[in-house]
Amino acid sequence: MKALQTIFIALCALTAAPMIGAGGLDDLQAGTRAHNQANYDEAIRLYTMAITAGELAPVNLLIAFYYRGNSWYSKQDVDRAVADYSEAIRLNPQYADALRQRALIWTEHKNDFDRAIADLSELIRLDPQDTVSLARRGSAWREKKDFERAIADYSEAIRVDPKDTFAWNRRGLVYLMLGNYRAAIADFNSAINIWPEDSHSLYGRGLAQRMMGDHAGGEADMAAAMKAYPTVAESYRRDGVQIK
Repeated sequence: MKALQTIFIALCALTAAPMIGAGGLDDLQAGTRAHNQANYDEAIRLYTMAITAGELAPVNLLIAFYYRGNSWYSKQDVDRAVADYSEAIRLNPQYADALRQRALIWTEHKNDFDRAIADLSELIRLDPQDTVSLARRGSAWREKKDFERAIADYSEAIRVDPKDTFAWNRRGLVYLMLGNYRAAIADFNSAINIWPEDSHSLYGRGLAQRMMGDHAGGEADMAAAMKAYPTVAESYRRDGVQIK
C-alpha cells in the first residue's frame, strides 16, 4: 500500500534519533518487513508485541494499530481491521489513512453507507481537494438512492480534476439510471476522450445510445466493451442498471 510505504519512511526518520522504547520500534519495523513479504500472521504478531509492550510513543502507537489493521485487511479479516483502524482514529481523529481504509471496508465489505459517508465527509473536510473521497462519497449516496447528492459529489470531483475518468463514468451512470440519456452519453464521452480504453464508459454509452433508439451504435459500443472486459455487463447489473 502507498500509505504503508509513506508512513514507513516517516518511521525510519523517527529512528534516526535516540528514543525511549526502541524495542517497540524494532517490533514495529520488523512487522512492516513481514507485511511487505506477505507474511501477515507474523506481521500481526510483531505489531501486537509492539502495541502491548507499552513503550511506543503515541504517534508510533497509532501507526502500529494502522499497520496491524492493514495486515488484518490483507487476511480479509475486516472486523479486526476495522477495530484497529478505529483505535488509530481514536488516537488521532484526523488520521486520514485510517479513515480512508475504514471507509473502504464500510462500502466494499459491510454495505454500511452511512458510516462510509461519515468517514468520507471527514476526509473531505480535512482535504476539500480529495477527489477520490468525493467520488467514493458520491457512490455511497448513489447506493442510498440519493442521486442529487451523488451528482453533486461527482460534479465537485470533476471540477477539482477534470480528468477524473471515474467521476465522469459514475456521474454518467447516475444519469443513465435516472433516464437522462443525453447527459449520460455526454459524461461517458468525456471519460472515453480521456481514456479511450475505458470499457465501463463504452458499455454505458452503448446502453444509453440503445435506449435513445440508436441500436446499431449502442450494440457496437457494448460489444467492443465486452470484448475488452467480458464482465462489464455484470458490473452494471450490480450497480442496479436494468439491462434488457
